[in-house]
Amino acid sequence: MGEKIDKAGMSLINLCLRGLIIVFLLVFGTIFFIRARNMATIRSTAADMIRYSTAITDYITDHGVAPTNPFGPIHHKKPFIRELLPYLGMARCMDWWRYPFRIWTGAGNRIYGLSTTRDNDFIIASFGKKGLIDGWKYDPGDPDRGGFPLISTSDFERDIVLMNGEWVRAPFFILDKNRSSGQAKNIGHKDGDEDGSAR
Repeated sequence: MGEKIDKAGMSLINLCLRGLIIVFLLVFGTIFFIRARNMATIRSTAADMIRYSTAITDYITDHGVAPTNPFGPIHHKKPFIRELLPYLGMARCMDWWRYPFRIWTGAGNRIYGLSTTRDNDFIIASFGKKGLIDGWKYDPGDPDRGGFPLISTSDFERDIVLMNGEWVRAPFFILDKNRSSGQAKNIGHKDGDEDGSAR
C-alpha cells in the first residue's frame, strides 16, 4: 500500500516538474520571440532610413538642394515622395512599427535640439514602437549620449534619428557599426531653446 502511494506521489511530482518545464519553455520562448521580432523591426526600420538618407544625398548631388519636406510625416501623395522616387526605386512611408517616417528637409527645421540651417540639410526619424516622440535632445558636447542599449521592451519605444546621413540617436549596435565603417560626421547645429517640436 505504501509503495503504491510512493509511486503515485512520484508520478505527481514528475507531472508537476514536466508542467513547470513546459511553462518555463513557453514563457522563455515567448520572451525570446518578442525580442527577436523587435530586433528585426528596428533593424529593418534603420535600413529603410539609410535608404532614404542615401536617396536624399543622391538627389542633393543632382539638384544642389534636398527635396522639399519641411513638416515631418511622409505619405505617398506628397511631392517629396514623387521627387525622390527615382532615387528610391520603391518608397516605404511607414516604419516597421507601422508609423509614418518623419523627414524634415531644408533650412529652418528644429527638432531634437538639432537645427537645419542649409537647403541640403535633412533629418530622418522613426518614433519607435509606440509612434510617440520620446523627448531626447542632441548634445554636441556628448554625441554618444544619443546611443542606448536594447535591454527591456521599453527601449524599443525610443526614437532613432539620422541627420545628414549620420546616426545621432540609435541603439549602440548601430552606432558602433557606423564607427567601425568610418561614417563621416556631418551634424547640424544644436538649438538649445527648442522644445522638441518641429516647425
